[in-house]
Amino acid sequence: ADFFKVRVEWLEGIDDVIYNHSSCYKRPELFFEFINSIKYDEWDFPFRVITPEKSFDRHNDGRQPFTLLFVEKIGEIGEEDICRYYLDEGWSWSHYPCRIQLKAMALLYWKKVGHPITLHTVPHEMYFKIEDSRQIPHQYLGALLSNPSVEDYIMPADNKFVSKESDELPAVLEY
Repeated sequence: ADFFKVRVEWLEGIDDVIYNHSSCYKRPELFFEFINSIKYDEWDFPFRVITPEKSFDRHNDGRQPFTLLFVEKIGEIGEEDICRYYLDEGWSWSHYPCRIQLKAMALLYWKKVGHPITLHTVPHEMYFKIEDSRQIPHQYLGALLSNPSVEDYIMPADNKFVSKESDELPAVLEY
């Protein structure tokens, strides 16, 4: 349980909740403390976002849920990477404070590490199982590059081919 960071109760079959809940919402310093505590190299993509949405739109009043997903490679079996996963679930793109905080954290992460922040889209029913910590996300992660990617939402307007919601950049920079 400790090695894979899963709950002992899940391993023992007592319940079906795999991960303990943790969150950096309204505490971005915890995001950076955590991302600096896990091991990754220049070829890893440790910070990702998983959602049932094809893309985000701040003008859409629907919830537009997403989960911050941290992936830490802990070994290999043959050609396959073995990873441990950490989830920070319960975020909503339509909720202004969530969106601005994610964009601000993504901007600083992007500037420091330069890794793309993949936006993994999964079927609604699977997403909600993952969000409820009742499904391991491994098989739903797919490619490491996505279109759009989270960094597209923090690009300035002069990068017009990928920039999305650039009018929020002043609020992101202030945050």
